[in-house]
Amino acid sequence: MKVLVVINSLSMGGAEKLVADSLPLYWQRGIEVDLLLLNGKKTSLFKKFSETFPGRVISLGTDSVYSFKNIFRLRKHLDGYDIIHVHLFPALYFTAIAKMLTASKAKLVYTEHSTNNRRRSKFYFKILDRIIYRSYRRIITIANDVDTQLKKHLNRNDDAFTIIPNGIELDRFINAEAYPKSDYVFEDGTILIQVSSLRSPKDQFTILRAMPHLQYNVKLLLIGTGPNFPKLQRLINELGLYERVELLGSRMDVPNLLKTADIVILSSHYEGLSLSSLEGMASGRPFIASDAPGLNEIVKDSGILFPIGDEVALAAEIQRLIDDPVHYQKVVSKCQDRARQYDINVMVDKYINVYKSITTNER
Repeated sequence: MKVLVVINSLSMGGAEKLVADSLPLYWQRGIEVDLLLLNGKKTSLFKKFSETFPGRVISLGTDSVYSFKNIFRLRKHLDGYDIIHVHLFPALYFTAIAKMLTASKAKLVYTEHSTNNRRRSKFYFKILDRIIYRSYRRIITIANDVDTQLKKHLNRNDDAFTIIPNGIELDRFINAEAYPKSDYVFEDGTILIQVSSLRSPKDQFTILRAMPHLQYNVKLLLIGTGPNFPKLQRLINELGLYERVELLGSRMDVPNLLKTADIVILSSHYEGLSLSSLEGMASGRPFIASDAPGLNEIVKDSGILFPIGDEVALAAEIQRLIDDPVHYQKVVSKCQDRARQYDINVMVDKYINVYKSITTNER
């Protein structure tokens, strides 16, 4: 069986990391997989992935992922595969349209990663989505909330949908070595960390607004890149937090940084099934998340949930973890138990079963 995975790029987003982590595992199971990127910019994730990946990495160039030229560039690469597995928009649209313009007999599979997106608020996109998603033989949703919201948006409830939760490489986060805390904070200080793109749905602003409610020796590390970088810098300066917050950009040592931190946070307006939440829970640190779609399903009864955008409630939960070591350890234990349910090897096996069922039943 030959599979082509199509995604916008290998930036440091959750879907991109999932693809980079999982593709080598298909080869270990005898499935030939290649990767096609609409934008092949050589990010740190791209470089690390391509060093050891045994398959082909196909780049359509470094133009914007939204360039319509990508439809015609894609056409040249779709033959010879049994399955074409697509992640994210606009790869969702461009791959479906490109395949319509070829004689490729490959079956299309799409993974939906989020409970919401901007397209769903626009009537014309709702119509287009309903047409495009019909091109895909199987639609994988990564959580119950994602499944429910997508079916509602598409006005469908048929057997094309399959729920397969995302997975992580558990050992990388359980066994990672911490850096000296003194690299970031005084010995008796507390380190908070959020790992996510610097985009509005990730809501780093609420964490920043929580910081003045906490002791001065509490420091925040924000990992990630994105368009909100200037806005976050301005708020840091307005709140006088320039000595208490570090924007560390894109990092390849996230497991080590999570181990170095004392508390892991994810303040989002919505998620799909957040890899950052699973990684944070696996790290051996207590995990706090906003009570948002796609997060509450994973974090409830394991980590701590706070109301979306409520910096006072967030600060109170952080302070309780700092003050109560028994509570701290109880949350850590529950988080690690939950994370163990999301092994990336289980996810890959389920995807392969989907591929086999499609190619076997539809020949």
